[in-house]
Amino acid sequence: MKANRITMIVCAAIVILSGISIAFISNDLAKNITVSIFTGFIVSLVIATIGYFHERAVLLEKIEFNIITLYINMTVLKKTIGKALLLIKQAPDTAEAQIKRISGLTELISGLTELNVKIIGDMTPALLSPICKRGRIEKMKKGLMEFEQVGFNLKNLSANLQILHLSILSKTLEIQSLQLQGTLPPQNMFAKVDDLRFLLIVRTSKLHEYTAAQIIELEKVARICFHEKAGERCWETLKANLQNQVHAILSEHP
Repeated sequence: MKANRITMIVCAAIVILSGISIAFISNDLAKNITVSIFTGFIVSLVIATIGYFHERAVLLEKIEFNIITLYINMTVLKKTIGKALLLIKQAPDTAEAQIKRISGLTELISGLTELNVKIIGDMTPALLSPICKRGRIEKMKKGLMEFEQVGFNLKNLSANLQILHLSILSKTLEIQSLQLQGTLPPQNMFAKVDDLRFLLIVRTSKLHEYTAAQIIELEKVARICFHEKAGERCWETLKANLQNQVHAILSEHP
């Protein structure tokens, strides 16, 4: 897309200059050469322009699809984190069924953040090369490129969450093992689990807040992307439909 944009600009400049020159050249040979240059670069300009807008249309279509997919995934992620947070707050330290369920949710959160990175990478916003550097597409490009870092941030935060939960699980199993042997675990072991559990609640809350904030930022980019769409492709209508899809996904996997 960038190559076509540069070609368009160069060809347009040569067409304008050669067109102006034709009016002022009196020598027939020089005029014929200039006319040949003028007509040749008009053809090149048309080809470059068609190539540019075709490539742009393909990229924008791919970006639109991935924004929709990312919005669904981010919303499912936010709700899953909220569910895990509620469970962590309610779960007794030694409730095995609850611990397993929390483990499943932390694994799901990690998987969703991995998928975010893949979706964002598939958008390839860096390939966008708008003619106007202050226009709609440039704003959308900058917003999407910022999301590349967001994807990695979410992935790292969720990985830390999973490691922390595994630490709690390890300590809990250690306590249970001692109890099965008829040995009273030292109080500092229970205190350590409580401290880790409190830290897990804090980090899960922060991850939930961060995810919610990034969904708002994603919506800003989506509004730029879909601002000319009407009917079912209008962002607000599309958003309502996507929320229904999220509800359906969560209903299938309670």
